[in-house]
Amino acid sequence: MINAVVFIGPESTLKSTLVKQTASYFAVPYLPEVARNYAKAVLKHKNRYLISSDILKLARLEQHQYNRLKQTIKKELFIVQDTDNISTLVYASYYYKSFNTQLLKPYIDTKHKIYILSYPDVNLVEDDIRDLSANRLALFHRFKKELDLRQLPYKVIMGSLENRFTQAIGFIKLNNL
Repeated sequence: MINAVVFIGPESTLKSTLVKQTASYFAVPYLPEVARNYAKAVLKHKNRYLISSDILKLARLEQHQYNRLKQTIKKELFIVQDTDNISTLVYASYYYKSFNTQLLKPYIDTKHKIYILSYPDVNLVEDDIRDLSANRLALFHRFKKELDLRQLPYKVIMGSLENRFTQAIGFIKLNNL
């Protein structure tokens, strides 16, 4: 039985929308994107974007919120998660070349999780947090490489929102029900 379905991938690939739809479809709880909320709080309260010294704090927070939510649900249910610390690792290695990603190892819990990897074939939606200069296709390949290296079960989803949703639901049912 899986504990979590994790939507990951580059920015602005419909992950957050799909997380909410998927949680609603299966009537299970979801964990919003911790990194995004953390980055917004840093920008608001410290008037800056994330820096490398934020990475471990973010990883701890991500793991803490996941564990806290996991403890509140019935064993037969699962959580739908909007990214996890695999994302933290991919982005840390992309933005902070000198950051030692081995430091994230204790915070990466992939046990009993399946992954939905969102392909960047949809338009980028601008906001105050997104890095518009990021190469979404290069990031997609980094995510894919990380999942492959760890031999984690995943499905690449692409196309319209409706197509992505159908692909995700099919993969979850295949792996959980």
